[in-house]
Amino acid sequence: MKIFYRILKSAVLAPLLFALYPILALWAYNFEVMQPIEVVLPLFLALIGTLVLLLILRLLSKSWLKAGLLTTLVILLFFTYGHIFNLVSNLPEIGDQLGRHRVLGPLWILLLSVGGFLILKHGKKAGDLPLFLNCTGLALLVLTGSELIYAQFLDTDVELPAKVAALQDKNTFDPARIADKQNLPDIYLIVLDSYPRHDALLNGLKIDNSPFLKELTDLGFVIPTCNMSNYDNTILSMPSTLNLHYMEDYFPNFDPNATSYDHAYQKNIIRHSLVRKNLTELGYKTISFETEYDWVEIQDADIYYAIQTRGAFIQALLNTTEFDSVLSDTSALRLLTNAEEVSPWVKQQANKFNDLTSKFIGMIGVRAPGRSQLKYQQIMTALDNLEKVPSIPGKKFVYLHLAAPHPNTVLGPNGEYQPQKDSPDYLDTFIYLDKRMPEILGKLINNSRVPPVIILQGDHGMHLFTYSRLDNLMAYYLPGTAKNLVYPSITPVNTFRLIFNAYFDGRFPLLTDDSFQSSKLHPLGFHVVPPKCPIN
Repeated sequence: MKIFYRILKSAVLAPLLFALYPILALWAYNFEVMQPIEVVLPLFLALIGTLVLLLILRLLSKSWLKAGLLTTLVILLFFTYGHIFNLVSNLPEIGDQLGRHRVLGPLWILLLSVGGFLILKHGKKAGDLPLFLNCTGLALLVLTGSELIYAQFLDTDVELPAKVAALQDKNTFDPARIADKQNLPDIYLIVLDSYPRHDALLNGLKIDNSPFLKELTDLGFVIPTCNMSNYDNTILSMPSTLNLHYMEDYFPNFDPNATSYDHAYQKNIIRHSLVRKNLTELGYKTISFETEYDWVEIQDADIYYAIQTRGAFIQALLNTTEFDSVLSDTSALRLLTNAEEVSPWVKQQANKFNDLTSKFIGMIGVRAPGRSQLKYQQIMTALDNLEKVPSIPGKKFVYLHLAAPHPNTVLGPNGEYQPQKDSPDYLDTFIYLDKRMPEILGKLINNSRVPPVIILQGDHGMHLFTYSRLDNLMAYYLPGTAKNLVYPSITPVNTFRLIFNAYFDGRFPLLTDDSFQSSKLHPLGFHVVPPKCPIN
């Protein structure tokens, strides 16, 4: 007991606790949209950096107490800078003046200088301050650990709310009504993330994809002209499409004033959707692919294509991820990011450091692709495997959510790796997709025993021009007379209603085609956007 109390009063424990907490808290907040391995390297680097700083300050101050307090001060200032910057920047009226690095940067240096001076001069009089810091750090870790455990509990298959089950129990789909279950078509849902409608692409990026659309129509696709997506983001659009309902019907406790999504719930209704459930009852295999964001995948599909590389675990450990970017933006590393943007010299030094790091990693026999390289590998692996799917025996439901043309762009015009983070030119990405997709779609059609059903669509419009966030690409390959059922203003919520009715004797009434937008502050506070057709 005495040993525990001595540890609890030790000044060297607090900096370690406060180095771990911000990373674990950020993980808990983003648990549903990231992999646990993404936090391993940040945690390791935070602990190593804290220990090194602690030892250096111990040598300089010749006191573990002062070294511990100084290190704690540095850690607190380091991990709070980005949060305070975001908070101050969003203040009404004064945010533009105070939310600047030239203001907050010197203020943080002043706090470090004054705090460091007081610790060095009066640190021996700290009294129970280390005990208070340690208890606070431990309490924060316990709280965050509880949140992570609860998040893990939620990250399991979820039961649909009773009102949703009631919607699905209406006699809309019955496998017994289908006499010939051996000659049913394969069904492909191919989503090109953020691919806009023709007129939006032309107006927004001055890119004319008419030749691409003509190739699709030559293959037999029907392309509606006034269609819009139901929602302006993936986390709402894909569950709605795959469950044949608007999301207001699907949330257990729908609250338009909510300030965040329930990612765990939405991830599960993507993976275990009504479309998949119905097709599984008919004997369909589910085939899916690895993409940039795991929450939009169906990882427990019967066949799941993922990139296979030597040293995959080490690569996953060392990859730069979106979590790293968010962690950087919420810490004092934001200063470095900003310096890279405004100073060519700083950016050059950062590139040299990254090259040196890559060479060191290469020396130990590991090639760890960065986030852009990983995205490129995922895209190319998915496309290469997609065109081979017809050779797989049996009925198949194929779901591919491709992270292109969604930023950041990584595709050159011939499919080469060509990352463009700064002021990207999307033309090259569209050139490649518009060339590759008709080739793949032709193979899917020609190599299938039974003519397949293919939906090619954007889950929403392009991010760069907000007026078109709802104007998405939609193209349908529907064998037989079903193609005549496609109407100009169709939205994705009715896609599978139409398909189930046409090919599986479904009895799904078509819903009113509505499109919704919402703000980041209240992502479920929907307002209807009237449909619009391109002006000829």
